[in-house]
Amino acid sequence: MKILLQTPTAIPPYKYGGTNRVVWSLGKELVKQGHDVTFLAPVGSTCAFAPVVHFTTDIPLQQQIPDG
Repeated sequence: MKILLQTPTAIPPYKYGGTNRVVWSLGKELVKQGHDVTFLAPVGSTCAFAPVVHFTTDIPLQQQIPDG
């Protein structure tokens, strides 16, 4: 299954927790189960186990969701 996970702050979560840690852990587990996960996250975000599409606050988020 193709899954897009959006997070408002950069990943991976280093010095903060809450929602970003949940989204990060969820993405990691979904990849382990064979799902095609993509993160939609701010510039500066990186991930070794799933692609990251960077978004900007200058454009509506809906217009930045990748096709597929």
